[in-house]
Amino acid sequence: VGMHMLDQDQNSGLRGVMEHFHASELVGTLAETGCDTLYFYMSCHMGNCYYPTKIRPGRTFSYMQGRDYFGEVAAECVQNKIALVAVYEFENMHFQQTPGYVPKDWNHYRKQPDGTVKARLCWNGGYGTFVMDQIREVASRYPVAGFYVDMLDYPGRDLCPACGKRFREEFGQAPPDLACPLESPLMKEYRLWTFREHGRYLKRLRDMVETLIPGGTVVTNCHYLRDEDLYIQSEATSYLSNDPGNGCTFSCRAVPAFTPKLFRALSEGKP
Repeated sequence: VGMHMLDQDQNSGLRGVMEHFHASELVGTLAETGCDTLYFYMSCHMGNCYYPTKIRPGRTFSYMQGRDYFGEVAAECVQNKIALVAVYEFENMHFQQTPGYVPKDWNHYRKQPDGTVKARLCWNGGYGTFVMDQIREVASRYPVAGFYVDMLDYPGRDLCPACGKRFREEFGQAPPDLACPLESPLMKEYRLWTFREHGRYLKRLRDMVETLIPGGTVVTNCHYLRDEDLYIQSEATSYLSNDPGNGCTFSCRAVPAFTPKLFRALSEGKP
């Protein structure tokens, strides 16, 4: 169930957002259809948490007015024998669009086609730790079957201090900057390095979740990453996952008609 809700300080013109939400109605209806798994947001693109997070600078969706939407859904899922998967949007637009809200070194930077430079939150450094702390919080508090981490994307070329340090330690030179040609040998090495870093962070998440929830799963969306990363990701996650028609389905050989077969084969460890 995807929901990217604007909070009161993000759009003052809205009133009573989700005030009539009833977890029993949602989950009960799904149970009647034979649903056995529900993906429900713990944190959305706007950076709003649908449970009362204690991890700062995390944001609790204020329209809940003391309720815990995620917790209510979790309780109903237990009653209806539905596995609950917590969805975490790695791209936190509130953090990215609010200057000074988070430390500057939580970001790396990507040059857009129009020449502008956009901040992107990084999996290394402080933001990656913040994400893991929130996932640990939910895994410790609610009966979830696993986590779906979305928008864990290609970082760009003006790296945060943590990524820059890791790259220099591995290659003995600075990473490519925004002026580096795309066809350069350094850029090729850099792209392959980002796939390894992507997998390394996902494996850290999976290992943590499996410690807290024996048998718990961690999957991600192959969003904007090319096919070179699929072998790495298949080893780093519980199984390969992807939004239909999104991510690598338009940026690599995993076209929609072949995606299910490809993902199943890689998840089963086949070449």
